[in-house]
Amino acid sequence: MLVFPFLVLLLSASLSAQPPDLKGSFDTVRSFPGLLIRRVAVDSAGAIVLAGTTTASGLPTTPNAIQRDYRATSCQIFLPPFTRPCTDAYVAKISRDGTVLYGSYFGGSCDDNVTSMAVDETDSIYLLGDTCSSDAPLSPPPPSPNTTSSFILKIASDGTWNFAVRLPPGVSGRQIRSGGAGEIVLGGGCALNSLPWSATLLAPNSTPRAGACYVRFAPNATDIIAAAILGGSSEALASDIALDASGNAYLAGRTSPRDFPVTDQSWVNTTQQQATYNFAVFAALVSRDGKSLLGSAMFNGEGYEDDPKIAIGPGNEVLIASTTSSYRFPITPGAFETVRMGEIYDGNIFVVRLTADLSAPVFSTYLTGEGTDYIESMWANDDSSVTLIGETHSTLFPTTPDAQERCLMADYYPTYVPYLTRMAADGTSLVYSSFFNRGPKGDHVTAAGFGQGFAILAMGSGDIVLLDPSRPPVRPKFCAMNAANFRATGVAAGEIVTIFGSGLSDAQILVAGQPASVLFASDNQVNAIVPDSIPQGATVTIAAAHQGVVNDQTDLPVVNYVAGLFRNFGTPIIVANNDDGTPIDQANPAKPGSIVRIYGTGFGNTHPKIRVGSSIAEPLSSRQASGVVEFRVLVPETTAGQDQLRIDFTIDGIFFQATGLKLPVVAAGGSAP
Repeated sequence: MLVFPFLVLLLSASLSAQPPDLKGSFDTVRSFPGLLIRRVAVDSAGAIVLAGTTTASGLPTTPNAIQRDYRATSCQIFLPPFTRPCTDAYVAKISRDGTVLYGSYFGGSCDDNVTSMAVDETDSIYLLGDTCSSDAPLSPPPPSPNTTSSFILKIASDGTWNFAVRLPPGVSGRQIRSGGAGEIVLGGGCALNSLPWSATLLAPNSTPRAGACYVRFAPNATDIIAAAILGGSSEALASDIALDASGNAYLAGRTSPRDFPVTDQSWVNTTQQQATYNFAVFAALVSRDGKSLLGSAMFNGEGYEDDPKIAIGPGNEVLIASTTSSYRFPITPGAFETVRMGEIYDGNIFVVRLTADLSAPVFSTYLTGEGTDYIESMWANDDSSVTLIGETHSTLFPTTPDAQERCLMADYYPTYVPYLTRMAADGTSLVYSSFFNRGPKGDHVTAAGFGQGFAILAMGSGDIVLLDPSRPPVRPKFCAMNAANFRATGVAAGEIVTIFGSGLSDAQILVAGQPASVLFASDNQVNAIVPDSIPQGATVTIAAAHQGVVNDQTDLPVVNYVAGLFRNFGTPIIVANNDDGTPIDQANPAKPGSIVRIYGTGFGNTHPKIRVGSSIAEPLSSRQASGVVEFRVLVPETTAGQDQLRIDFTIDGIFFQATGLKLPVVAAGGSAP
């Protein structure tokens, strides 16, 4: 059985060295306080390369640095105090033990930022960024002050500064890749008149001002070998790029759902039922010489799809992943998750695997918790799996039984916790998924990479964390949380808790030294009832013991309630029965005006009011047995044609959003409930 917190891997493949397993020991190699790390990579010698943006002085630099410290200049803003520190770019190379091998700032009198980074086969570093500094050391020199330009900076493996080239006006790079033999490849957005194009790959009868672009530069980052622009009647933007073994370029990005250049085999699955500011996701395959569109795909749902990421598998299968707010995203039958759990304003992950010619989906699935989930980095594996690394504040994000961490331990929204994930090649199951807790306030993942048998995570705190699978994995972390909503921030008398760990099948569960009634037990999970007599206002120890010896334990504060309503795992559908005991589900919805029973735990001695749709009332009755609270509630007479109604509750006048819980109902007319 899968349970839902956050570190997950999805199946696809890679053209590079086999990425590492996600199980292993995590070690903080070095911290760079004040640095927003945008990209990390591992070179052929196993050194860790990182680049980002900062307003902090004192980051480590070396004698061969381009710039030895932060310039400490001020930039104007429109609100008081009307100035802020300008940003500088920063790049470093460190050994696995944290020794700084190279470090340098790069900037001028305005903002200087790193957006992407690549390391080539000679271990040269390429930075892609943007600057509004008229005095930045670029060739050709920047134009007038406060005019933003993109740049490419190359640093040799020994730290020698090779060049810093300003890109032509109208060229805005989003991602940089090594094209081999010193060639440099960009994907991003370009003005139609910015470059001498090898081809303008536009939808019929469209002349956009700008579009998605693929540009291949000679090793001097000035001479253009190939360039293509793609788009339709509205401006398109490439957010990611990947190269196949022949040097052909796969682009992924966003475009208007109305039109995009397609071939006879293109997969197109779009809806026009969107807000005007929403986009469709596109994938495009452009020939190495930039002259031909070899394939394309375009798809979306009714909501918003964010800038996608792309990776290529061993058979040139293409993986696209990002976040979506769409409930009607094109999902394939039998996918791992076919229903999105988040609210309309949340973003949840989608993963689409396409054939090499972009003519059809192999699978399309959600990867969703009940809150907001982001993907930061993705790479394909040689075994046709794909690794996803990001962050979530969904307590119900899916984890696997062998995960090292299955509880989201940080405070809830807006705290985020990193995850690592892997899904089967057919997109129907997870291979591995785990949280990576970083303290009660969480921590963002800002970048991730791999190489030489280990993975690297860059954190919002500035920490560089190494995941080393060669070291034996630690035991799964022992943790306890509410069995309905998976919140792990407290415990209430009479609550059913789910406990994760190892060796639990024959363990005795103790809460503040008192035996707890066990409802379910397996090797890695126990469901138990917290005794009613635990001391209020204290911190209690929940422990697993064998023959009187405590093997694992965790401490949680005692609170009045940790209220949660039970749902069917992996869906937003609440567990509910009709008043006669027959179950309610999508195939057997509740009738308007009927009485239904819903179930929760962790309500303590409170007397909640239940909201069904927008109708809030006290339950007709409630009772508690074996840790489960049963509420009998009345379904509104009208549903305004809706076939699902929200379920929420209030306690002592405090509203608790039950994170997307829905009750299936028979659609009935009238005003919205």
